[in-house]
Amino acid sequence: MMDSVALFGSRNIVVRGFWLLLLFSIVHSEVTVLTDKTFEHQTQSSTGQTTGKWFIKFYAPWCGHCERLAPTWEALSLKASEGDSIIVANVDCTVEKAVCKRFSVQSYPTLIYLADRKMFEYEDTKLANWSVDVFFKFATTGYKSLDGKSVPPLPGWGEFTKELMDDLDHILILRKNAAFVIFSMGLTIGFLFGYVILLLTTMPPSTNNKGKTKEE
Repeated sequence: MMDSVALFGSRNIVVRGFWLLLLFSIVHSEVTVLTDKTFEHQTQSSTGQTTGKWFIKFYAPWCGHCERLAPTWEALSLKASEGDSIIVANVDCTVEKAVCKRFSVQSYPTLIYLADRKMFEYEDTKLANWSVDVFFKFATTGYKSLDGKSVPPLPGWGEFTKELMDDLDHILILRKNAAFVIFSMGLTIGFLFGYVILLLTTMPPSTNNKGKTKEE
């Protein structure tokens, strides 16, 4: 009797451990979402990349190829979570515009791998090569055959000043356009008003003989 209870208890522990392990793997295999605020803190892309290697998909929600890639990207995240220190992530460029501008993202999806203090872009656009195994091979060994590029630095005061001056120029252009429209409207209204006054002042007086008696 005691042996049966002990066996049941051990089985219960094994089952619980299995479910906990499964839950842990699911939680840690989710694709990481990066934002303008969290990107540098999590990836440490310009300060040594000590948090691991990052395979990042820059995408837009309306992009058909991005949508088709999503299940594969999630499966890659699950495979990469098995202990290779590779973190799979997403960046929505319709929302996180600063980081997408920093990495000069011009088409979707753009796949960038951050490793060994450099960045490597996955440039194969053939949908047939967008598989978990191909991506995983690129992230573990394939990237090493490429010449990596330097990671774009964080925007400094120079970049901030440039953006500020661009914004000011834009405002001045808008003001100039608005001033031209207002001036044109004022000139038109003034011309019409002057024309009406001219008509009123040059109109001959009307003769009205009502109330007058005819001289006999």
